[in-house]
Amino acid sequence: MAQAPQTPDRPTSQMPNLDRPTRPDDEVPPLDFDRYFSGTWAFSWDYPDSALGSAGSLTGTTGFTTLGDGYFEAVTEATASDRLVTIRETIGYLQDSLTIARMVDDSRGYSYLQTGTVAGDLGGVFTIRFDGAPFVHNGKTVRIRSTMRLLSPFNYRVQTTVSEDGGPFLNYGNPWWEKEVSRSTSASDPRPLAPAPATVADRPRSSPANVEVVSVAGCVQEPEADRWMLTSATAPEPSIANGPPADQAFDGPTSGAGQFQLIGVSEFNLPALRGQTVLVKALLIPSEPVSRLNLTSVTPVTPFCER
Repeated sequence: MAQAPQTPDRPTSQMPNLDRPTRPDDEVPPLDFDRYFSGTWAFSWDYPDSALGSAGSLTGTTGFTTLGDGYFEAVTEATASDRLVTIRETIGYLQDSLTIARMVDDSRGYSYLQTGTVAGDLGGVFTIRFDGAPFVHNGKTVRIRSTMRLLSPFNYRVQTTVSEDGGPFLNYGNPWWEKEVSRSTSASDPRPLAPAPATVADRPRSSPANVEVVSVAGCVQEPEADRWMLTSATAPEPSIANGPPADQAFDGPTSGAGQFQLIGVSEFNLPALRGQTVLVKALLIPSEPVSRLNLTSVTPVTPFCER
């Protein structure tokens, strides 16, 4: 008897369902690279003029396959403004040490090496930060940094910056990749369950699976070394990950009664904003005793904090 074709499993979060709010000492499982990336992802990328070439857009797909022993291949087939583009990546991931490297070969005439680290949080978000080795293209010495935010099993975002001849790293686009899966497939592979809560107090007030992007204004403080807080903060409002345009003044409330711990801070110069009011866009991670904000953008509002 012929077997019915199997429907691919619907991607699910790699975080266990704790059935309670997260705590600072909860263990974060390492990223399972194959489980997350394997398959085909669609994307569209708008980028500015740089040493890499003229401004334009790139639209296509990226397919990830496993090569075994912690190695993977990614092949991007895309259409640029004036040509077909193929980008091939060979990726090595050491899950035990949460380190990663990739060699990127771009058919537009350049190749480069990137090395990086992988971090996760109990909100179900993983972040891969790549730093690129220098290479020469169009007479310029170029370095490329990439930050991949794996925001859900279906979507990840890449923030890319480019440095030319030792200059500052400038924005080169923030495209999204979306996994090509059937949204009608039932979620038959639920998140693994953690041990049952010991007490009624452990029962959830909000689920850590429900991670959303929010907008919050408040005061940047560092109560102890490398622990950043947003104090006198407004209530979180649903938002998008990008900050407002540079020429758009913020006219919303700038203070409230909330308090949040800020994480994912390495890309933002928070020491320069200490004691100032800012507007942050972030992933809200309910936690005890203080909920956390995994930053996606930080915009200064006033050079002081309201009391």
